[in-house]
Amino acid sequence: MKRAQNKVRRILLLIDALAQLRMPFTIQDAIHQFEEKSGSKLDVCDRTIKRDFELLVSMNFVYVYRKGEPGRGGSAGIVTQYKMNLTMTDNSQLAAAKAKGDS
Repeated sequence: MKRAQNKVRRILLLIDALAQLRMPFTIQDAIHQFEEKSGSKLDVCDRTIKRDFELLVSMNFVYVYRKGEPGRGGSAGIVTQYKMNLTMTDNSQLAAAKAKGDS
């Protein structure tokens, strides 16, 4: 049960941290924004954050702005960028503020 609560809390805090972003962002940008806003390191692996983003996309909080493409010849390609669906974030920011107060 604690694990599920941590996931919900992390998702809400992630939405809260990203809601102010108006420009497209990468997952690494999102992690940096989360850590800056929360004042603590995001203590989960990149795969967990990618799953969190899949959930946010499926819930229409975030959408894929530009799909990443593999690079040619082993070079780094265009990374996937996301944007917040600003119409969905207002109520979730209130929930995140409450979740932050419960810690």
